[in-house]
Amino acid sequence: MDDNLKRIHAPLSSFHPLLFVALVLLVIFFLYQIVSAVLVISFVGVELNYDKENIDTIRIITMFAQFMFLLIPSVILTMLRGDTMKNGFRLNYPPGKILFISIAGILMLQPIMQAYLVIQNKILFSLPFGTEYIKMLKEFFDTLEQSTLNLVSSDNIPELILVVLVIAVTPAICEEGLFRGLVLKNMLLFSTPARAVATTGIIFAMFHFHPFNLLPLILVGIFLTYITYVSNSIFPAVICHFINNLLAVLSVFFYGKENFNDFNIPLNETLALSGIGVICAVCLYFLMKILSREHQMRNTNLPENMNVQ
Repeated sequence: MDDNLKRIHAPLSSFHPLLFVALVLLVIFFLYQIVSAVLVISFVGVELNYDKENIDTIRIITMFAQFMFLLIPSVILTMLRGDTMKNGFRLNYPPGKILFISIAGILMLQPIMQAYLVIQNKILFSLPFGTEYIKMLKEFFDTLEQSTLNLVSSDNIPELILVVLVIAVTPAICEEGLFRGLVLKNMLLFSTPARAVATTGIIFAMFHFHPFNLLPLILVGIFLTYITYVSNSIFPAVICHFINNLLAVLSVFFYGKENFNDFNIPLNETLALSGIGVICAVCLYFLMKILSREHQMRNTNLPENMNVQ
């Protein structure tokens, strides 16, 4: 039985891909944001006290929620759509060269994002108007981010291992399954590759609900989506997502959460960081060019009906 015949008998196969993506995101939002919040409150209370007694419980619930409310619904909805696991989630071995370039790219992105956030904050808080409102908004989101930092912080190696599992391993698997698997697959069914990659990256950024980090998140989202598309494999994105989050975990572990979001640095350090960011941006540009060329070469060498989609 071929894939077209399977799709005919799938309950959600007749849905327009855009409608299907919208349905998926609504279901995921309800499950992950609302049901998981109810779970956390039921175990640790409304005040969400992040003391030692509760922090591991919250971490375990967070990990459970990602698998139960992100990955498993993505798998079920993909099957109801009529896609196989292999095709729906691009469970293919990635070309070694593309994987290596992808890892180099995510490392280049780190100083770029850091430089951008420093410059952004300096500009926002030096504006002659609206500063108080910007500060109030930032304080609100900093409070939310402080909760994440409490989850990320660890005092010893066993706790660090747990944090890596919760913050780095689990999102790399579950979020990539949703965005670079289900969402990208369906976006490509009705949109050009460029639009599908950009839209999937933007949806990924909005999912994290942090306007002050929106552009860096969009950059990461588009990068992860692009390497998935050019490699026809989800694994480079999973590995790069893991590396991106692991670097944040290790930064907090070695330098402390007090300095993690400290963007109030002297002008000379800002200029130095900006220079490094520009150099990394140039390197990233050439890496992306190489990825594009590798993708074109692979498609040229494949039979017409096997081109990467």
